[in-house]
Amino acid sequence: MTGDLNGDGKINSTDMSLMKRYLLKQIVDLPVEDDIKAADLNKDGKVNSTDMSILKRVILRDFQL
Repeated sequence: MTGDLNGDGKINSTDMSLMKRYLLKQIVDLPVEDDIKAADLNKDGKVNSTDMSILKRVILRDFQL
């Protein structure tokens, strides 16, 4: 599921933490099978700060995927 970076079926602060660690290169893979698809929220083929911003808005219920 797009936005669910740990594969638990929910989009929450745990996913935000994983996104941050991934962008800071503290981790190289996310714990889901298709990590790029899950993390590329704006579907531009890249995972970057824009995706992190969208994820934050989704968690705050200000944006719907």
